[in-house]
Amino acid sequence: MDSRLIIELENLKDDIKNSEEYKEFLIKEKELENNEEVQILSYKKEMAIVEYEDSLKHFAENSDEVKTAKNKLNQAISLLNSHKIVIEYNNALTKLNILLSEVEREIFGDLND
Repeated sequence: MDSRLIIELENLKDDIKNSEEYKEFLIKEKELENNEEVQILSYKKEMAIVEYEDSLKHFAENSDEVKTAKNKLNQAISLLNSHKIVIEYNNALTKLNILLSEVEREIFGDLND
């Protein structure tokens, strides 16, 4: 790689790090990580996953036990995903991904050409 290209890539990295999308994402990520309610909801979701997986090991997929565990899992996921901070985090992540997709498209264009 020539030095000019390396410099341009470093500038691009700096531009991304200084973008509003990236800054907002970092703020929302920190809020997400530090929110006790979100941590509890996340833990409950993980426990519901374990319960669902365990029920699948012991019962038929269409059994009442598996259906109950699946409903608990769906409810846990819904509660987590509907939390205000999780919604804000997901929105910030979407905006950052759009920015990164635009950068990728600009650099690589349509690879089918």
